[in-house]
Amino acid sequence: ALARSVLKEVGLKLPRSGIGAIASLLLKRLWLKIRGIEFKARPPEQIDARDLLRVDVCYSVTTGITFVDPIYGIVAQSQQLKWALKAGDPYRAAMALSVEVGYRSFGGVKVRDSVNQLGKKIQLLADQQGNGPAGLCRLVRGQAAFVAGEFQEGYELSSQGEKMVRYEPGFRFEAAFATLYRVANMVYLGKFKDLALEVPLQVRDALERGDTYLSSSLRAWRSNIAWLVLDQPDEAIIQIDAGLAQVGTGIKGKKFLLSPHYFLMLAYAQVALYRGDALLAWQELDKTWPGYQKSMLKRIETVQIEAHQIRARCALAAAVVSPAPSDLHQVADDYTRLIEKINAPWGNALARINRATLAAQRGDTFAAIELMEKAMAECSACNMAMYAAAAKRRCGELRGGDQGKIMVDEAIAWMESESIQNPDRMTLVFAPGFSKKE
Repeated sequence: ALARSVLKEVGLKLPRSGIGAIASLLLKRLWLKIRGIEFKARPPEQIDARDLLRVDVCYSVTTGITFVDPIYGIVAQSQQLKWALKAGDPYRAAMALSVEVGYRSFGGVKVRDSVNQLGKKIQLLADQQGNGPAGLCRLVRGQAAFVAGEFQEGYELSSQGEKMVRYEPGFRFEAAFATLYRVANMVYLGKFKDLALEVPLQVRDALERGDTYLSSSLRAWRSNIAWLVLDQPDEAIIQIDAGLAQVGTGIKGKKFLLSPHYFLMLAYAQVALYRGDALLAWQELDKTWPGYQKSMLKRIETVQIEAHQIRARCALAAAVVSPAPSDLHQVADDYTRLIEKINAPWGNALARINRATLAAQRGDTFAAIELMEKAMAECSACNMAMYAAAAKRRCGELRGGDQGKIMVDEAIAWMESESIQNPDRMTLVFAPGFSKKE
């Protein structure tokens, strides 16, 4: 409501419905495609102050609502970019174009090359405008790498951007944004030792500064796994609930349309898997799934893969203890197929774990071993160390004997080296569905 009021003051009306937002967005993107991103640079003193003000207002709204409701964020960002290019101020153009890189990256691997080229081009402009724009461009390029499953590059770029904007006046949100994506990359890279040390401290620091966005996101986002590393599932739930309480007035009673819903869904499911509550994990996820399917978030490739993967994982975990596993096997197969259809290397690696688990549950041990070996290699190639370790452990368990024991021991040793206090439980999060006792 506040965003609508503020934007109205500078001549932009946000659509009132999702359909209206999409229609507005398509028109603005068509305009951008025809026009291109070139602009005639002019010093700020030669530009009408009102034109600069509306660019700044649009940018503020864009950063404010993007991670609550991405579609409305893109509408505001598209208008901001249009106005920034027309105004010609290089600083504001660099800011707007950097955000454009982030939005274009939502398409994932299919657009990775073009987004990467655009990001490098904008970086040259941004580097001439000071640490703020230069850092913003780096951290947005880090986000783009993350969406494409290039987690090491994503981590490095997010870290660089975070350092550049952390102490820049007026860049508090961008610093929080960089922290979240750096931490998200750490989860996939398996940097759990650092994660467990940092996330609780980051939450406390954010709370002390009154940064609701960062503190609530860290508590419930991918980073909630920090408390599972410490073998504190009860604390993980406390943190999720506290994060929900921080933003609850904005999402309680609403349909599943907003980013916080997705973060909460993911975090709750992972804690339930960690506890070995397979049926609870499945039931709770099943309740929220219809809302997710209606949301605009599923247009983001990373969200698609993650959501389909947690759906398949929960189905596989529940199948072990269900009296009717065939239905759950079908669910796991369907959502694994959706991941494979996207054809992102990191998604394919996760899908391979699912295929191996399905084969094991259906009694085809030979196929399960073969598939899990491929999953190990693919996860390693994508720098997903925890998934690789979980696959290695499961492969060892399937093999049995001395060779199998060596594989299991090596996987556990890696987990312990990353300060994972309960490797057995953590394996349930990343590769569930192998034993009723678990």
